[in-house]
Amino acid sequence: MEMKKNLRIPISDIQHVQIFKPFLTSGYIRISTDGTLHQKKQPYRATQEDNCVMVRNRKQYRLIEEVKKRIEEKMGIKKEPSPSNPYAID
Repeated sequence: MEMKKNLRIPISDIQHVQIFKPFLTSGYIRISTDGTLHQKKQPYRATQEDNCVMVRNRKQYRLIEEVKKRIEEKMGIKKEPSPSNPYAID
């Protein structure tokens, strides 16, 4: 993962965290502070956002999965299956 700048986001400002798995292109983690959910963007567009970190392989993807989990733990979010779809994953 290439670091361009150091950005600090207080846990209290985070509304949610989204991760997108790399497949044919890069994946990324996006930290939302405005509460909006975003559909997966082309990797080039995601690189333009300050609150996105790009990943290129499974090893990096596993790292961002752990980052997402830890952020959500700090936010007090517990992952429970949805009653309508017990197999759903974020």
